Amino acid sequence: MKIKGLKLAVLAIAACCCANAFSADYFDALFSTVKVTGKVWILRPGETEPVQAKENYRYPYGSKVVVDGVDKSLPKEVVQDNSVMVVFGNDYQIKLGMDTKISTTKSQAEDGNAKVNVLIEKGAVSTFITVPTTKTGDAKEDAKIDARLNAFVIETPLAAASSLVNRNEIRVGTDSAGLVKSRYKIESGNINLVGQQFSISKTRRKTEFNISGDAEFTRIDVISGYATIRLARGEDTPYQSTFKQGSLIKLWRIFTQIQKKMAVACMITLPDGKAERFEYIENPSDILKSLEGKGATTIGSDEVIESKEEKVEDDGDWEDDGSVDLTDNSSDDTSSESTSTSSDSFDDDLGGDSSFSWDEDFDF
Repeated sequence: MKIKGLKLAVLAIAACCCANAFSADYFDALFSTVKVTGKVWILRPGETEPVQAKENYRYPYGSKVVVDGVDKSLPKEVVQDNSVMVVFGNDYQIKLGMDTKISTTKSQAEDGNAKVNVLIEKGAVSTFITVPTTKTGDAKEDAKIDARLNAFVIETPLAAASSLVNRNEIRVGTDSAGLVKSRYKIESGNINLVGQQFSISKTRRKTEFNISGDAEFTRIDVISGYATIRLARGEDTPYQSTFKQGSLIKLWRIFTQIQKKMAVACMITLPDGKAERFEYIENPSDILKSLEGKGATTIGSDEVIESKEEKVEDDGDWEDDGSVDLTDNSSDDTSSESTSTSSDSFDDDLGGDSSFSWDEDFDF
C-alpha cells in the first residue's frame, strides 16, 4: 500500500509539473489510439521494438505510429484494411491510412502555449480539427483562437501545415524521379502551409495541390480550386497571387561561392500559357559589402554561381516540361469549384485511393 501511495504521489507531482510547463495546453497528456484496424504498431521513445497498438490506449509523445501496407503474401482476394485514429485532444484527431508512418512530438511554443507536431514520413493522413475559428473582434480573444489553430502542426519533408480546419487530406510518397512528393486536398475549411521560399494560404474548399522536390528544387502544381501563394524574392517585396487550376511554380536553389549565400530562381506558368520568372540572392546586401574594393567580380558570373540543374531530371531548364496540362478549363468565377484530378497517382505508393477516402467509416 505504501508503494502504491508513493506512485500516486509521483504521478500527481508530474501532473502539476506538466500543468505549469504549458500555460495553455489544448492537448491530452498522452495521445490515444482508437478504431484500431488491422496491423498498427507503436514505437515508444527509447525502445527498439514496436508493439501492437491497442484500442483506447494511451501512448507518450515522442512515439512513432506505423500502419502496415498491403501484405503481398496474402491472396489478392483477401481485403486488407490497416488504419487507426490518433487522438491528441477533443479538437485534434487524425486518421492514418494504409502504409503510413508518423512521428509525434509535444513542446512549448514561443508564445508559451503547448504545441504538437506530427511528421508524416510516408503514407496518408486525414485530419479532423474542430477548433472554433469565428473571430470576435476582441484582440485578446482573437489571439487565443489563432494560438489554438497554430498549436497543431502537420509536417512533411517539404513543408509545415498549421491552421488546419475541419477535414483535409495529406499524402507523402515519391515521384518517378525519386523526389519527395506530397499531395494536399482541402475537403473543407482552410490550411496554411510554410515551405522553403514559399507559403500557401487562403485555400478554398475542394482545393488540391501537389508539392514535390528536395533541398535544391521545389515544384508546386495546383490541381483544382484556388490557393493564395506567396513567393519570397530576397530583399524585394514578396510575389503574391491567387493561383487556380493548372498553375505551375518551380523553384531552383543553388549556393553562391561567395559566403555560401543561396541563389533562387523561380518560374511561374499560368493556365493561359503566360510565364513569368525572377531570380534573387538571399541577403544580397551582405554580399555586396563583402565585394567592396575587390574588383569587377559580378554576382551573376559563372565563377560565382554553380548550376546544379542536372540534379533534377526534366526540370533543369526554364522551359515547361509538358507534364502538366496548362489549358484553362476552369471558370474565372471563383464561386465555381473544379473537380479535375491529377494524372499522377499515389496508388502504387500509398495503397490506392480506397485506403484514404472520406466514407461513412470515418466518423467520430
